[in-house]
Amino acid sequence: IKTMQIKSIVEIGTLGGYSTLWMARALPEDGSIYTLEKEAAHAELATGFFTRDPCGRKITLLQGNAAETLQKLGSKGPFDMVFIDADKISYNIYLDWAEAYLRKGG
Repeated sequence: IKTMQIKSIVEIGTLGGYSTLWMARALPEDGSIYTLEKEAAHAELATGFFTRDPCGRKITLLQGNAAETLQKLGSKGPFDMVFIDADKISYNIYLDWAEAYLRKGG
């Protein structure tokens, strides 16, 4: 993230937010990460960690079905990086979205 000067990330699949926080820590001060989580219990757990970490201010968690949420998020692109770690059966949907909303070289 630092080497490639990434400033904007979409993460599909938050779970407990461990990867999210590490990516947020590598972002510059004006960087941001949108993380998508389907399960409400996982989103609540991750939000608790985000609020206790100084880098949590760089994170926006969107709870709901990723395929639907991604369509709303597209207007904020293009993004520098997309990290996909969610339900494997939907990877083709996520990859198609990433190809459409990822900046050239991302």
